Amino acid sequence: AAGDSDERSSAANYNLVAGKKARAASDFFSAYWFYDYGISYLKVDHWANDYDLSLALYDGAAECALIVGEHVVLSILTEQIMHYARCIEDKLHIFDISMRILMDRSDMSAAIACGIEVLSKLGEDFPEKVTPHVAIHFMEETSEMLDEMTNEELIDHKAMSDSNKIMAMNFLTRLFEALFMIRPSDQPVVILKMVQLSLTHGMSPLSPLAFVLYGSFLANMGNTQEGYRYARIAKALLEKIGSRRVAGAVIAYSTQLMAYAEPVQSVINFHIEGGKAAMKSGDTMYANLNAFFYDSCSYWSGKKLRNVMGQLNFTLDLTKQSNHVLMLVSSFILGAIERVIFP
Repeated sequence: AAGDSDERSSAANYNLVAGKKARAASDFFSAYWFYDYGISYLKVDHWANDYDLSLALYDGAAECALIVGEHVVLSILTEQIMHYARCIEDKLHIFDISMRILMDRSDMSAAIACGIEVLSKLGEDFPEKVTPHVAIHFMEETSEMLDEMTNEELIDHKAMSDSNKIMAMNFLTRLFEALFMIRPSDQPVVILKMVQLSLTHGMSPLSPLAFVLYGSFLANMGNTQEGYRYARIAKALLEKIGSRRVAGAVIAYSTQLMAYAEPVQSVINFHIEGGKAAMKSGDTMYANLNAFFYDSCSYWSGKKLRNVMGQLNFTLDLTKQSNHVLMLVSSFILGAIERVIFP
C-alpha cells in the first residue's frame, strides 16, 4: 500500500495518466476505474495541497461516470468540484457535464438556461427572444463576413487561441443540441454565432460543426450549391483541426449535403465512417443518426428493399435502447428556419 504522502501522490498521478490513455482509446470503463482509483490515493487535504491533480482526476472521473452510467457517483464528483474549484474556468467542465445530465433527463429548459448563463459569463450573450428581425440581422452579418473569404482562406484561417472563446464554442454546441427539442427556431442564431466566432477569433476544434450546420441552414433555405460548398469546407476543417467529439456529427450532416451534389452510391459509406467516429468518442446519438442516414440512403441508392428494412429495424432497436428515437428526425433539424425568417 502507498503509505507516505509522496507515494500516494505518485500512485494518484500514475492512475491519472492511465485514465487519460484509456479515455483516448475510448475505453471509458477502464478510464473511469483508473480515475476513481487515483482519487482513492489522494490525501485528506488534497484540494488544498494537490489542487491540480485533484481537479484533473475528478474531472476525468466525472466525464467517464456520465458515459458509463454511474450517476450516483457522478453527483458526488460534481458537488466536490463545484465546491472546491477556485475559479469559473475550473468549473466549466462540470457546467458542460451538468448540461449533458439535464439533456439526458429531457429537462431541456434547465439545460438551455444553464448554457445561456455560462455563455454570459464567457462574454457571449444570447438573445432573450429570437425574432425574425434578430435572425435576419445575424444572417446578414455572417454573410458579409463570409463573402470576403475563399474556400482556401477559410480552411487556412488562423487557429482560435482565446480559451474563453474556445469554451464558448463548446457551450454553443451544447445549446444547439438542447434547443432542438423545445426551441428549434432559435438554433439558426446559435449556428451563426459559432460561424462568426470562428471568423473573428479563429477556427476551434468545433468550427467544422459550425460550418456544416451553416451549410445545412443554406440548403434548407433552398441554396443547395452553397450548402454543398460548406459541407466540403467542414470536412476539410475536420481533417485539419477538428475534434473527435464532433466527427460523427460533421460526417453525418456533410454526407447528407454531399448526397445532393454527388451520386448517393459514392457517399453512402461515409455514414459508416461517421458511426465509427461517433462511437470512438462515446457519442451514441450520432452513431445512431449515421446508421439511420445510412439505411435511408441505402433505399435511395437502389439496394433491395427487404435488406434495407431489415437493417432499418435493427437501427431502430438500437436507438430505442439508447433513448435516441427522437433524434432520428434530426435530418429535419433546421426545418423551422424558413418559418423563423419568412413567417
